[in-house]
Amino acid sequence: MSGSEQRRFLTGRHAAWWSVLVLVVAGLGLGVAPAAAADAAVSFTVQARTWVPAGTAFSVSVTARDSAGAVVPSYRGTVAITSDDPRAPVLPAAYTFTSADRGVRSLPGVVLHTAGTRTLSATDTVLPTLTGRSAPIHVSPGPLAALTVSAPYRAVAGIGFSVSVTAKDSWQNRVVSYRGSVRFGSDDARVRSLPSPYTFTSADQGTRTFPGVTLVSTGTHTVTATDVARPSATGTDAVAVANAQAGVEGQVLSGLDPLAGATVTVYDATTGQPLRSAKADIDGYRYRITGLPAGPVKIGAVAGGAYLPEFANDQPTFALAQVFTLVPGQVLTQGWGEPFGPYLDLAYMPAGVEGTVTGTAEPGAPQLPLEGVAIEVRSKTTGALAGTASTDAAGWFTVGDLVPNAYVVTGHKDGWNDFTVFVTLPRGFVSGIGVGMLPAGS
Repeated sequence: MSGSEQRRFLTGRHAAWWSVLVLVVAGLGLGVAPAAAADAAVSFTVQARTWVPAGTAFSVSVTARDSAGAVVPSYRGTVAITSDDPRAPVLPAAYTFTSADRGVRSLPGVVLHTAGTRTLSATDTVLPTLTGRSAPIHVSPGPLAALTVSAPYRAVAGIGFSVSVTAKDSWQNRVVSYRGSVRFGSDDARVRSLPSPYTFTSADQGTRTFPGVTLVSTGTHTVTATDVARPSATGTDAVAVANAQAGVEGQVLSGLDPLAGATVTVYDATTGQPLRSAKADIDGYRYRITGLPAGPVKIGAVAGGAYLPEFANDQPTFALAQVFTLVPGQVLTQGWGEPFGPYLDLAYMPAGVEGTVTGTAEPGAPQLPLEGVAIEVRSKTTGALAGTASTDAAGWFTVGDLVPNAYVVTGHKDGWNDFTVFVTLPRGFVSGIGVGMLPAGS
């Protein structure tokens, strides 16, 4: 059969018969009709909200259209919804259009997570070229869920550094509208300084850098930022704090004489917390303390007993104590001859008991000084003997060089009744007493 004959074969009643055959085949579901329907729909119109908060569900509408832009009511394909949101968006399941849809279907359950400009796409699962994309959807951050803290990985004890705090929603978007107040904390029990509480402003855009964090203890420690109104909104970062290897070295004297065995303590000048202590036993009176943090410190010494505690360079209290600034890797070594050095000269201020002892031979007779009365001073707590004396011809006695304590003072003389007196002696205080004794048996 020639070509012209083949063309004539499809004319007249044969052409009509072929049309009927096509319709029958389509009715049997052999695939011809779906191809025709897919050909009729050439694109999708995808419509959704133009603005939505992150994490908020909304619907997307998909319309099948032909090449002229008209709705295709006969579209029966299956559509899949996708998004360019990188943070696991929630999307409707693939949907197969029905006759009831008339080519238009609204699909609920879209949830976008990433702030910024996002889009949704609808694609026929059989014909990927049959697709459509929404207009840009502006996704705004959700409500505050947490604060993130960014600190340097390493720091040096006593050297300040900065941290950044960012307000985040549940999907790690920066909450640019955050206007809350934050406070700072640390698990470093000796932390020297933290930023003051701060209220975010519009200029911060949800993030701010704060200077003024100074950790003192070595090891890994954390810095925390917490929303004042919502304590559950908090953030923490860890910092490895290295030893500054700073130190101090000096001497302990008393009245310009070496004083052995005193305990020297280095304090943080800002917080007042003790950092390290050591005995002044190098060469009998010198001390050396290392492993200290950098920055401002004060130095004090105690020797117990009758020695007054003192801070470096003849200062009696912590408030008045001189501040020394330590540098990483350096030991501050100074002594008496250097006017700014941390020398320690502890004043020796013993307590004592003194007084007179008199006696009368009989009631009503005048009191006369008693010579040779044996005086003992003992600790009221332990009973340990602290000092002795004997009254002179004027009945006078003195027991000195006592440390601050509570004491029992007793007197004894043969032929006379003993006496007992209780005294409490502060450092440097001499207690005066007067005692009258009676003959034994009276």
